[in-house]
Amino acid sequence: VQRNTSRLVDGIYKRAETLTRLTQIEDLQLLRYAKHQAYAPHYDYFPPRAYGHLPTNRAATILFYLSHVTKGGETHFPLANITVPPIQGDGILFYNMKPNGDFDQLTL
Repeated sequence: VQRNTSRLVDGIYKRAETLTRLTQIEDLQLLRYAKHQAYAPHYDYFPPRAYGHLPTNRAATILFYLSHVTKGGETHFPLANITVPPIQGDGILFYNMKPNGDFDQLTL
């Protein structure tokens, strides 16, 4: 979802910039999982050769939970042994890169 789509969307972009202190924010991505759907563990950063048109890597990720689910839907970081339940209205912010620019392996 691109900027200037609605006041709500622009507010989400502004909140992301405030939370991360970053001004270069990717287009929003909305996901809706059907029963039994899931993301396999992965990193949100990507190898530098895969930047393509982007000037830099994905430094941070924010997940906003837009609905409440009664079972499943957790965001799990297996290497950090952290699991975040999806609670409507909550969100999580994690940095994919350390301040020195190294990738944070614990974000798997």
